[in-house]
Amino acid sequence: MEKKQSLAKADRWFDREHLKTDLKKKSIKGGVSTISAQAVMFILNMGSTVVLARLLMPADYGLVALVTAVTGFVLLFKDMGLAQAILQNKDLNHDSANKVFWLNLLISGIIAILIVAIAPLLVYFYDEPRVLGITMSFGLVALFSGLTMQHSSLMRRQMMFRTVSRINIAAAFVGVSTGILLGYLGFGYWAIVAINVANYSVTMILSWVFCDWRPNKPKIDGSIMELVKFGMDVTGFNLINYFARNLDNVMIGKYVGTAQLGLYSKAYQLLMLPITQIRNPLMNVGIPAMSSLVDNDSKFREYFRKYVYLISFFSMPVVAFLAVSSFPLVAIILGPNWLEVPELFTLLAIMAFLQPASSACGLVLIAQGQTRRYLYYGLINAVIMVISFIIGIQWGVKGLIIGGTIGYYVFLIPAMLYSLKKTPVGIIDFFSQVAFPALFSILAVAVTVYAGTLVSFDSHLVTLIVNGLVFTSAFLIGWLILPQSRKKLMEVISIAKAVFNK
Repeated sequence: MEKKQSLAKADRWFDREHLKTDLKKKSIKGGVSTISAQAVMFILNMGSTVVLARLLMPADYGLVALVTAVTGFVLLFKDMGLAQAILQNKDLNHDSANKVFWLNLLISGIIAILIVAIAPLLVYFYDEPRVLGITMSFGLVALFSGLTMQHSSLMRRQMMFRTVSRINIAAAFVGVSTGILLGYLGFGYWAIVAINVANYSVTMILSWVFCDWRPNKPKIDGSIMELVKFGMDVTGFNLINYFARNLDNVMIGKYVGTAQLGLYSKAYQLLMLPITQIRNPLMNVGIPAMSSLVDNDSKFREYFRKYVYLISFFSMPVVAFLAVSSFPLVAIILGPNWLEVPELFTLLAIMAFLQPASSACGLVLIAQGQTRRYLYYGLINAVIMVISFIIGIQWGVKGLIIGGTIGYYVFLIPAMLYSLKKTPVGIIDFFSQVAFPALFSILAVAVTVYAGTLVSFDSHLVTLIVNGLVFTSAFLIGWLILPQSRKKLMEVISIAKAVFNK
């Protein structure tokens, strides 16, 4: 009897029929929980950025970036894409989940050992002995992550985003607090390392507390090959994409120096911080929601269009505002040691303008189970970025960013045409949803720049506030110009009302 009750308790983590009832309501509820958590974590991360930027030097960030550019690549192997496979698979059960858990733990253990083993090689490559301890510390991250994946994925699969959000907030708070304490005590770059290790360890502990699914005795066999194949394609994409996205760090660290790398990595981090607060919640909700609609092309297409529109409506104006306000923003947040960052920050913002929305193409392929095409899509983008970076680095850090931006926009449409082929959505579905957000964001930038030529302020804070008021007003007024744009604006307002009512 006790065994049957235990199995019944475990089975509730795999039934998803209840999720199909009022998917919109569940998506909004999940989005609210996730965005709320992201807002809290944004405040925590921004607070730690402000404090640590005054306790640490650019070289401290550059030193850690030397390691993470390599260990982050290795860490992509830690779950072999099995987390996405768990979210997408319709027939997951306790037995297959148990096998996936032990396979993933085995992989994570091997990755942890590998990271420790490559530490001396990084010391030799960079001719920097301090990277030895930093690299070994990230071996713990691999192990903690392996013990977290299954439980976190099961909660997300059940769209338990409120629970996942609470876990993430607690982990972020402990990580940030630990980092600031070590920075204050004079531990330098170890403060940055401690944030990662503490965050992953707390996430692991709380995931096991809130998800009561437990594995049986170790067992791995060929019955999970479908999940493994799915995961390997996703991992292949992640590896290729990571290489392309982090080659810039390696090239700057090797050919320009750690100080410039510290400036570049801080500019990139500061830009991505608000972007991820928008993109990640929608992605976390979007994957399980789209996966549940794969048998209905019309509803899948409708959900995709709404997803792209929402992420464009919020991400594009944020990126545009950050670009036009980079100098006062950096001066306030980072202080006088980072005055070279604003120009890099603005250039990166131009590249990032469309990227959050275009990432929806990858979600379509994952939800549709077309992971091999997803892998090739990543390969195409990687080749473009690598060539762009190699050409651009000849003119230093700025040249690298400009080269990457040109490469991304030139090959955007061909890459999207390939990725969306044989799916329920097309490239028109994408651009029809990003058109108004892009247009009115650019309009708001033009108005803000013009206003800045008319009046200037000595205070960076006042400048930032005025820019924010002018930009927001111009952006919202733009939506009222055309009947079609007013109708699209009402979609966001209706969702906001639903959120407020919840």
